[in-house]
Amino acid sequence: MTSWPEVSDEYIWPPYRQPKVGRPSKSRRRDPNEEPKSKKVSTLRCSVYSVLGHNKRSCKKNPANADKRKKQKVIEKMSISSYFLL
Repeated sequence: MTSWPEVSDEYIWPPYRQPKVGRPSKSRRRDPNEEPKSKKVSTLRCSVYSVLGHNKRSCKKNPANADKRKKQKVIEKMSISSYFLL
């Protein structure tokens, strides 16, 4: 007892898929022999002292960052001392 009707076609095609919303994917796949895309390497430069390797935010000599470091050390000491109290 089958409830499905007989179909004369040999193959039933899947439904049409509409393209998804958003940015389209890359249209080009790189050839295996092609070199990979090179990445640009940028170096950070501190705007306070014009030194390469770090920026203004992570500069240890920047006076604006000094109070942040003191707070960080106090928080670390508090967390370590509370660890030993447990």
